[in-house]
Amino acid sequence: MHPMLTRRSFLEAGAGAIYATGLSAAPSFGREPTVRGNTDSPNEAAHGPGNQVLDPIPGLYVIRLEVPRRDGTSVVAYISSDEQGQLSPKPVILLLHGSGGDSVFAKKEKQVFTPFLFGSLQSLIKDWNVVCIEKRGVSLGDFVGFSGFEGCSPEYIEYATRESRIEDAFCVIGHLIKQKLYDGTTFLLIGHSEGSHVAAGVASASKSITHLALFPFSAGHGLFDGLVDLREQQKANVITAEDFKQEYDRLVGTFREIRTDARSKVKVFKCHTYRRWASYSFGAPLRDLLKVDIPVFLGIGSLDQTAIGTDWVVAEFVKEAKDNLTYRNYVNYDHAFFWHGEGVVENRQNEVLRDLIEWVRVNTGQEKGA
Repeated sequence: MHPMLTRRSFLEAGAGAIYATGLSAAPSFGREPTVRGNTDSPNEAAHGPGNQVLDPIPGLYVIRLEVPRRDGTSVVAYISSDEQGQLSPKPVILLLHGSGGDSVFAKKEKQVFTPFLFGSLQSLIKDWNVVCIEKRGVSLGDFVGFSGFEGCSPEYIEYATRESRIEDAFCVIGHLIKQKLYDGTTFLLIGHSEGSHVAAGVASASKSITHLALFPFSAGHGLFDGLVDLREQQKANVITAEDFKQEYDRLVGTFREIRTDARSKVKVFKCHTYRRWASYSFGAPLRDLLKVDIPVFLGIGSLDQTAIGTDWVVAEFVKEAKDNLTYRNYVNYDHAFFWHGEGVVENRQNEVLRDLIEWVRVNTGQEKGA
């Protein structure tokens, strides 16, 4: 299979497509999510009065948490539980998913999509508290797909920045600690795609995170990744030499404009506002990552459009003489860690999770998990 057909191109698919592919299809439930009252739970103090037990997918139970922000609004997060909503102190896995205005449980017609690895992580909930965070301005079930921007709420557009997501993550981490849902042992922070840039910022400033996993992390998010993709297309004769030169100039010009108008919530490029692009492209995610001294796991899909930007991260760790990085190459895997064979595409996220949990064990001596 031609590599340019298995790896979504930056220009063809747009940023929303590139960064939304971590969504995994879950079985159709054909009805609205069930809500069970939980105010009489014997461990009500752990998750607060008025929070709810949901089964957005039959057999998958989560408790909806509302965690106060400093401005009086609330961060919405979901923590996996049993059907009764029982929670207890455990090691924590906090998952930060990729870009776009989709809910962590995005519903399209009768199908529900869950974030990268979230389905696989349900096999661990006996021994771990598994948590994911809804983006600000996104409601349960919201689905925008590869548009990334269109149809999203004004609140989402306002707060679709790396800084906002980092702040929300710290709110949730503090809540888990305060409510004794974290047992003080292992705290694994997982970032996928855009979420990996958020995770680097959180880990660089948190004393609670013990392990950081990134799937993947491109040091060249935005312009660099786009330019690399253009070169790949030209080498493969997907675009002509003349088209390559024109698109190269256009892309550079666009990011210069984004740099100049970095606060714009009206101008849009590849399904995201200039404000969002500036936050992730011109911020400090790589500098933050290089500040991290805890163990770091970096998953690299060879068919991912961001793979070369991820190689850049490996090179920087070597350059800075940092030895806390474990990288794993997944050959013929895409951005969502689906494996591509000859006419076959398979979801291999379970394999990736096994590698990750084994890495956690090796780096902590922990015997809990898969």
